[in-house]
Amino acid sequence: MLMQFTKITTGCTEDGCTVSADDLSLNPQARYHCISCGNPLRLHLTHKAGRYFEHDLEQSATETLETCAFLLSPSNPPPVKPLTPFAQALQENIQRGNDTLGLPGLQHYFCAMCERDYHGKKCCLYCDDTHYTTEISNRDAEMVAIGTAPLSLSVAEQNRYFEHLTLSTLIPVAEQGATHPGVTHDLDRLTEPYLLLQNVLSAMAATPLTPTMALSICSRLSRVGEAVDEGRRLHPTLQRCAALIGQYQEDAMNNETVCMNLIRSLLGGHKAKTHQQMLTHWLREGYQHRSLACQWLTGLSVRYPSFVMVGLELAYQQSDTQLARLPQDFPHFLDGLPSQDGLTHIKGVFWHREYGRVKGHFAQLLVFFPADQPDTGPALAKQLGEYWQQTVTQGRGRYVANDVEQKVYRYPGCLSVLPQRKDTLDEVKWALTAMTEMDFCARLALPEGESVCGAANFEKIDDRLE
Repeated sequence: MLMQFTKITTGCTEDGCTVSADDLSLNPQARYHCISCGNPLRLHLTHKAGRYFEHDLEQSATETLETCAFLLSPSNPPPVKPLTPFAQALQENIQRGNDTLGLPGLQHYFCAMCERDYHGKKCCLYCDDTHYTTEISNRDAEMVAIGTAPLSLSVAEQNRYFEHLTLSTLIPVAEQGATHPGVTHDLDRLTEPYLLLQNVLSAMAATPLTPTMALSICSRLSRVGEAVDEGRRLHPTLQRCAALIGQYQEDAMNNETVCMNLIRSLLGGHKAKTHQQMLTHWLREGYQHRSLACQWLTGLSVRYPSFVMVGLELAYQQSDTQLARLPQDFPHFLDGLPSQDGLTHIKGVFWHREYGRVKGHFAQLLVFFPADQPDTGPALAKQLGEYWQQTVTQGRGRYVANDVEQKVYRYPGCLSVLPQRKDTLDEVKWALTAMTEMDFCARLALPEGESVCGAANFEKIDDRLE
């Protein structure tokens, strides 16, 4: 007999502690059980319905499943609760197609009336014009064929991006006389705001919004300050979340009514025109970073159908190295590259700055050389790293470079691209996507005049971009 159950959002651990599906990581290691029948549960992730538990039917006892309170009976279906006025308004709004809760919206538009670009619907956010707006992609036929929008919420894309974050937060850790790579706590500070933003948007769009969902979101919102280092600027929606949370006492976050009202306040503020304008300004900067990478890669791949991409990370031995150190040393590193033996044929660099409390300030680089030999990448990476460590920083620097050629991008990674291997060019595009993805969620805050990312072209010194 096929058993069907209602969606389960709460389970319990083996020691009896209650947990919410929204609070778990993507790949939880602990075992969870049904709070009604005690059978084992599995965490299920979907794009539309979010996270919830399902009974592990292969590991469950049929006789106890039949007594589970979550079991749906064909002859006795659960009563359907009437929608609240708030939930009904949300549902009607979605049916009208006016849902702008997404990240970032539907299209990238340019308004000829006020000469501004924005992301969202066809109606301009600044002058409300609909007749003189056009999609950016229609205006620029040379637009790079790399997705410049933030990643979708598919589990596969998220997991691959989180793998990039995991690898980018590795640092050598000495333990019992041996050195091994360890994942720093910076990973949590990067993944939490990224997931939290998606969950907040989903909660605001939920019909109906449940108290359990509101409690879970508010509990995580109260910790957003701990999840993101003070050296980052948050997405405008998360900034608004933090401001609203600050109006409540900490113990109020356990009150269902308070949490439901807070999510509703978020929804009202999110729809406001002023917030949408803040959002489009924020997104414009993120799009500019990724578009720079996309356009630059397109030009390079046209000129050099065959090339080697060398991934590299440049950092310092001491994580508390002053913020001003990197912008002083990094231009020195770029300026000296074409004059180094073995590096004279370099054609370009795309770089992106990052920061972690454990690792300090560091730069992620993709360096490009025209070459047909697939085994040159690791050797070039080592030479680039030693030039940074020994010459530019005079021993104060540290670098990370893989010593093997790769077929699938793994941070920092070395890839050889040939005209007949479109898949490896796609991996280079993915590398650029992963490097710039955090700019849409929790952007690194730098002093005025300093850039998060940039590109350098070494074909002619006058072509260099910063």
